[in-house]
Amino acid sequence: MTVAAPTPDPLQIAIQQLERDVSAAVAPGRKTWEEVCDTIDEAADKAVDQILSTIGSDENRITDLLKRVAHLRTLGAATGTSADENLIRTCQYLLGFTVAGLTFLLAFSQRIAALPMPIAKGLWALGLAFALVLLTSVVVLVLHTVQNRFRYPFLYFERIGNPWNWFYYGCISPETPRWPFEWPRQGRFDGAKFYALDLARFVSNAVRETKAAALRSDLQHFFLLMSYQGYALQFELRTQNIFIYGVGAALVGLVLLLIGIAVGWL
Repeated sequence: MTVAAPTPDPLQIAIQQLERDVSAAVAPGRKTWEEVCDTIDEAADKAVDQILSTIGSDENRITDLLKRVAHLRTLGAATGTSADENLIRTCQYLLGFTVAGLTFLLAFSQRIAALPMPIAKGLWALGLAFALVLLTSVVVLVLHTVQNRFRYPFLYFERIGNPWNWFYYGCISPETPRWPFEWPRQGRFDGAKFYALDLARFVSNAVRETKAAALRSDLQHFFLLMSYQGYALQFELRTQNIFIYGVGAALVGLVLLLIGIAVGWL
């Protein structure tokens, strides 16, 4: 008895083809970054269209997926102030406090030297702890600034990046002037012109968008948000760990120094 070969899964075929195309795009060779991104962008766009084509014109299936994505986006919506914002605010406070403390110790260093030796040593131990906390705060703030300038991979893609109806990258003309000082011709007039044209294009795209296109846009945007959240959480954990280790080392070092002073080791 002959067993029929299993029917190939069109979804798996599309993913496997995408893997081959992406691997070829990033293979060593004389390619510019723009060429690699364009190749990946085109291959992924083709794969996503092939996957979505398996749904066909099933309106019920498309509507169900649209509702599911909207529900998942509601569940994953970020509310309130993030822990990273609180950490940055704390580092800013500590930065000012430690700078003031170190300035005080340096300004009255001669008077501190005239104090009893254990008290003077304790104050200098406090100054060392302040210096470590200051260094930790500066490192966290610098790392936070660098991470804010991080270029996420989806920013380089035109087809699989930000959908036109979810972010200004896809619906606002890049030529729109955004300089703080506006000249009549290059600033206000051009800004007004691009605004009117972009509004007309946005309304036109919204009117012509089909349910299938809306599903593609919503799925793409939802995945982009998940990707961004993954980066943001990892960045947040990294800065939190640096802060915890730095402040913890300062406190532990201060306690050990004070114990050493108290028992006469220092």
